[in-house]
Amino acid sequence: MNTIVQLLQIATIATQDNFIERYPLVCFSSETYPLLFLSRFLEKIKKETNYFIKTIDETILDEPSSKAQLAVSFLGQRFIFWCSDISQWPARQKKEFINYLASYHGPHSIWLFTDDSEFIKQNKSCAFIILTSKIAEAEIDQYLQLLGDHNKLVPLLMHQIFKRKKLIPLDELVLTATYAQVMSKPLMPEFINTWVYVIISQDQSLFDLSNYFSLIVNVRVTI
Repeated sequence: MNTIVQLLQIATIATQDNFIERYPLVCFSSETYPLLFLSRFLEKIKKETNYFIKTIDETILDEPSSKAQLAVSFLGQRFIFWCSDISQWPARQKKEFINYLASYHGPHSIWLFTDDSEFIKQNKSCAFIILTSKIAEAEIDQYLQLLGDHNKLVPLLMHQIFKRKKLIPLDELVLTATYAQVMSKPLMPEFINTWVYVIISQDQSLFDLSNYFSLIVNVRVTI
């Protein structure tokens, strides 16, 4: 099952009443951690469901009161607890947390990212979503639809990027879509000629690109 199908499935199931009973634990895994993409995906889940989303870190099990958040539902409130990339957690906290998750069954749903194959082997009841590290141009529309991005400038801009490279990381798609939000069609040629190389360069900092779009926004506000 490919990545987009898995993501669409979990997004659909998350809107159902028995979601947490079915998936008290959801794990994303990939070669690299797509921070921007998963942040946008969680925004979508939050908008389309009644769940609160709360970020937790490696200190969650250190204090009884913090740990109790995972085990107790106050007035029937259900949370999706987002752990981000637990691969980066200190070894002790990560091991303790993995052991805790091995027998976790709710009342909330815990979501995380990891590149640790041992975690995947130990948690057979977890819903695993293997994220592709890069996507092709033919997949762009599906991913934009998944994220709820209907800006018509994004496919046009992505087409120019794909003229220069065959595959792009998921975070690059999100980054490009974000910049497209503050771009008008007349600005497209200038952007393509001047800044596309920044996006497609693995070694080039995006600092100047960010400043460029900040300037555009400031000019619009002034006008």
